[in-house]
Amino acid sequence: MDGPNVNLKLLSDLNAELRTSFGGLQLLQLGSCSLHVVHNAFKTGMSKTSWEIVPFLRSSYNLFHDSPARRALYTEITGSTSFPDSFCGTRWVENANAAEKAAAILGNVRAYVEETKKAKSVPQSWSFETVCKALSDELLEPKLTFFSSTARILEPFLNDFQSDDPIAPFLYDELHSLLNNLMQRVVKPDVLRTAKSLVKIDVQDAKNLITAEPF
Repeated sequence: MDGPNVNLKLLSDLNAELRTSFGGLQLLQLGSCSLHVVHNAFKTGMSKTSWEIVPFLRSSYNLFHDSPARRALYTEITGSTSFPDSFCGTRWVENANAAEKAAAILGNVRAYVEETKKAKSVPQSWSFETVCKALSDELLEPKLTFFSSTARILEPFLNDFQSDDPIAPFLYDELHSLLNNLMQRVVKPDVLRTAKSLVKIDVQDAKNLITAEPF
């Protein structure tokens, strides 16, 4: 089992052993596991958007998983054998592939849903209803793209720091760079340039944020 609390308990027990056996030596306290923090931050951030990306990803996968009849009909309608990928609920950042795949085959899924409704052979399932609701959102594709591209920004950090190498001295600079790269997507350049600290930028203040262009 792994997780922030497990890691902190291990650190506490190890420090207790060091104090007893090695004259008070202590390990450097760097806080909770940065990998879990990044994972949970991404999960929280995407949840705050209320975009319902995760229900769509899960439902689109479940709609065709273990259903040969639906898969066959999908292929007959679209001519494609490319189906949605599964969503991992415990490692959100690793779902970039699932979101990219969903965006790539969105037109096929939409065609399947439309033809199924015409044939009056609508699956009576929560997954189908969730997919239908998501497809009614005209911004679904850019939302999926935002999800996957954000996950791609976070992936290198997770890959680099999931290591036994002594890379703790680089942690601060890498986290600062990671946060800066993410904030560049939504915060005005002049605000980032003049800010004394990234964490003190008020992202709730619309004056600090990049305005979405009308389309």
